[in-house]
Amino acid sequence: MKFALFSASALMAAALSFPVIAESLSSTITFVNATGQDVVEIHTTPSATDGWSGNLIADGALTTGGEIATLVVADTDHCFHDFRFTLADGSVVEEVEIDVCDLDGQLFEIAVQA
Repeated sequence: MKFALFSASALMAAALSFPVIAESLSSTITFVNATGQDVVEIHTTPSATDGWSGNLIADGALTTGGEIATLVVADTDHCFHDFRFTLADGSVVEEVEIDVCDLDGQLFEIAVQA
């Protein structure tokens, strides 16, 4: 009996000593191009980090008025992401601190701010 209590205590202590792992989330976001020109690259990164993902547009470009659905992987510790959209003329549109955990299945309009 004493051994069983020690084992249960040891297991509980071991379980509590490991860090809590954030829940992995994936959001499918449909980007809608409302910029007036083709979007040739879409990149993302968690807002609190440096470096961008690879181009989320696999082939070609996202034409004006077109839509593309893409999977953005996040976790409960990194729901906020920044997006960088490169247009055909080389200009860049950035959207920062977008909550991708709330965007699953939603449309996201890419527009040029005036």
